[in-house]
Amino acid sequence: MLVVEDDPAHALLIEAAIQDLVGEVTTVRTRAEALRALALSCFDLVLIDAGLPDGSGFDLQTPIAALRDPPPIVFVTSDDLAEHAVRALRAGAVDYVVKRPSYLDRLRDSVIEQVRRPAANGAAHALLGDAPAMLAVRKLIARYGASQAAVLILGETGTGKELVARALHGASSRAEAPFVALNCAAVSTALFESELFGSLRGSYTGSQHDREGLVQAASGGTLFLDEVGELPRDVQAKLLRFLESHRFRPVGATAERTANVRLLAATNSDLRAAAGRGEFRSDLYFRLNVLQIRVPPLRERPEDIPVLVDHFLREDDGPPRRVAPEAMRQLRSWSWPGNVRELRHAVQRTLAQSEDDVIAGFDLAADRPGTDESGSVELRVLEAALVRHAGRLAPVAAELGFSVRTVQRRIKDCGLHLGDYRRGGRGAESDA
Repeated sequence: MLVVEDDPAHALLIEAAIQDLVGEVTTVRTRAEALRALALSCFDLVLIDAGLPDGSGFDLQTPIAALRDPPPIVFVTSDDLAEHAVRALRAGAVDYVVKRPSYLDRLRDSVIEQVRRPAANGAAHALLGDAPAMLAVRKLIARYGASQAAVLILGETGTGKELVARALHGASSRAEAPFVALNCAAVSTALFESELFGSLRGSYTGSQHDREGLVQAASGGTLFLDEVGELPRDVQAKLLRFLESHRFRPVGATAERTANVRLLAATNSDLRAAAGRGEFRSDLYFRLNVLQIRVPPLRERPEDIPVLVDHFLREDDGPPRRVAPEAMRQLRSWSWPGNVRELRHAVQRTLAQSEDDVIAGFDLAADRPGTDESGSVELRVLEAALVRHAGRLAPVAAELGFSVRTVQRRIKDCGLHLGDYRRGGRGAESDA
C-alpha cells in the first residue's frame, strides 16, 4: 500500500491503523515522491491526501489510472468540500474519507473492503499494451468501474470487448457478484426472451421446467450483452422497460419480478446508424450509450504487438521461444483484420507447426479467406447461407460448422453486409 500524506502525525496514525491489514506500507510526503514510488513499485491500494506541498493530490489520479494495472485510490483528507469529493469519485476514486474524529475507523473499513475485493478477474491484465489508445481504455475502465451507469463498448471483432467488460465488472463494487455474458448473435429469435427473462414450465413447446433467465442470474452483478445490435426488435422494447424500471416478467408469468443489474453492452457495428435507419430502437441506444469505451483495433497500435506476442509465447506450455527481428517486422506490417484474436491464433499456429527455438516467421494467412478459386467458393457458400437464413448469424454458423464469431469475421473479410440479407437487398439479387 502507498500512503501519500504530508502531515507526519497523520501519516503515523494511518500506518498504525492499517498495518495489520496489509503486508507492506510505503509512505511518501509529496506528489513527486508518489510518482517516483509508483514508477518503481506496484501497489494494491493508494491512500492520498488532497493537499500536498507540491500540488494537489487529485492530480495523481490521472497517472495512476494510466498504469498497466491501476490500483484503487482512497482519498484521506481534511478537504471536506462536497464538489471535491464528487470530482475524486467521478475520476475513479473508490472512497473519500474526511479526517474527522474517529476517521481511522472509517478508513479501516474502507481498506478492509478493498483488501477483500478480488482483482479484476485477470481481465485488466489481458488488456496489454502501452500505446496511448490502450492507456486511454484502461483509464476509462478505472473511472467507469465505480459507476452504476450502462457502458457501450465499441470495437471491431477480436479487439477484446468482453475483456473490457470483465475489467469494468472487476473494478466495480459488484466484483464479488455474478458476471453473466450473452452473445446476442448466438441465440435464436424464438428463445431470446426466455433466455434473458426466464420462463415458466409449459410457456412454450418443449418447456418442461421453470427456467431462470440471465437477468435474474446476474442480479446484484453485471449483465454483458455482446453483439447487442442483434437483439430482436420485440426484445429491445422489453429490455428498455427493464432498464427503466428494473422490473421484468418471465415468459408465461403474470407477476413481475425485480433484479438489480448493471448492464454493459458491446457491438462491432454502427449502432447509432442502425438506430437512424430504424433497425435498432433509438431510445434503447441512448439508454445503452450512457458511457462509452472504444477499443482500438490492433492496426492502430502496432507498437503493442511485441508485448502481446511475448504474452502469448509465455502462455504456451512448450520450451521458451524467441522471435527473430524479421519475424516481428512481419507482424508489425500485417493489417490484422481479426485484431488481437487473429494475432493469438497466428502465434499458436506457428508454435504448433515448428519446434525451432527461434521463430523466423509466422503463419498469417490461415485466418483469412483466400482470393483464389477456393476463396470464391467460400464466398458463394457464405452468401447462399446468409440468403437462406435471412442474415441470422446463429443458424448460418450452425449450417457451416463455424462459431458465430468466425462467421462474423468471414462476412467482414468478404466485404459483405448483414443488412443486405435482412432487408432482401443483395440477398434477393443472389436468390434470383
